[in-house]
Amino acid sequence: MRTCCGESTFDPETHICCGSTVHEYKQKNSLMVEAIFFSPHFRYSYTGGKCCGEELMTDDKRICCANVEEGRLTYYTTQQLDIHHYSCCNGTSYNSKEQLCCGGAVSTQLITNSLDCCAGQSFDQREQICCAGRLFNRTDYDTCCGGQPIVHANQLCCGCQALPRSLNMRCCGVATYDRRSQFCCKDTVYDDADYDYATYQRLACCESTPYDRQTAGCCRKEIYNLAEEACCLGTLNNRTTEGALYCCGRNLIVLNNQGCCGNKIYNRTTEICCGGQVSDRGDATRCCGVYPHNPVRQLCCLGNVIESSSRNERCCGDKVYDVERQCCRAFRHILTGVACGFFNKYGDFLL
Repeated sequence: MRTCCGESTFDPETHICCGSTVHEYKQKNSLMVEAIFFSPHFRYSYTGGKCCGEELMTDDKRICCANVEEGRLTYYTTQQLDIHHYSCCNGTSYNSKEQLCCGGAVSTQLITNSLDCCAGQSFDQREQICCAGRLFNRTDYDTCCGGQPIVHANQLCCGCQALPRSLNMRCCGVATYDRRSQFCCKDTVYDDADYDYATYQRLACCESTPYDRQTAGCCRKEIYNLAEEACCLGTLNNRTTEGALYCCGRNLIVLNNQGCCGNKIYNRTTEICCGGQVSDRGDATRCCGVYPHNPVRQLCCLGNVIESSSRNERCCGDKVYDVERQCCRAFRHILTGVACGFFNKYGDFLL
């Protein structure tokens, strides 16, 4: 089926449309003769290629570069060994292994590991630093803070603000604090004069407020008393019931007569938790998969609870067989008598 290309039509099986120009990308190559059937036929060879504007690039040694300002596409032929190192710089090809593209222009400096761009111009990072598009000598500064050059050994950068540095000073938001005598909680500085030394060592933050981890906790941005409340999945529960020790989901659980099944509280005396499901206990003492199970009168066969009527019964996969009359093969096939090779004392097969 022919397709439109500009004002012309072409066969997409044999041609390609670049812009509004048709190029042939599959062509008849040579006449061949089949040795067996003596029937002549043509062998087709693919030229491949891809479009670059109106032109067709037919080998892997070319690169297509777009000039945004002039609105044109140009293809360049490159050295075959360096094709993977070539890139485009505003419509011009360059060897990225040897050159640098800065601000749409190819740098004339030989590229090194320390060469970089700053607002469209190349610079050597060993000699200069770039802060907010401006270059500064590295002999005077060694890093940037909020677009301004600073000396890291003498200044702290706190919230993009340069502040004086001393041995024990740290940032707290846009301010500094002395970690020996102050405490920082979410950009707020607190003095340790409000706490004794032991308490100060246990402080933690609940949002912007400090609290003592030994006596208090933080539950969804709210400080609570550990002796009176418990935080269960973000929900505060009063410790009013004696023996309430740990959480089950969002609720507190009483250890001596309750259990936790998934996130659900259940009575361990009358119920049993099997596979995350709560069931009536009855006389069950164990679980068989998700079902209660009494091993005295039941068999658990691959998650199935089966009533047992004889001590001779055993599991064969998910079924039961009698070991005196039957046998189990491959953990799933139950066979009887002759197939099992059972004999009585007279040498007769047992059926």
